[in-house]
Amino acid sequence: AGDFAGALRIIESGDAYVNVHTVNFPGGEIRGEVKSED
Repeated sequence: AGDFAGALRIIESGDAYVNVHTVNFPGGEIRGEVKSED
């Protein structure tokens, strides 16, 4: 989903996460789940 509504659906479903990549850790340095607050 490339639109805001699609992103919101993914967050609400519990399938969203953030993965921060850096030069030192190209596979991902920090990863965290994104949850919606009810």
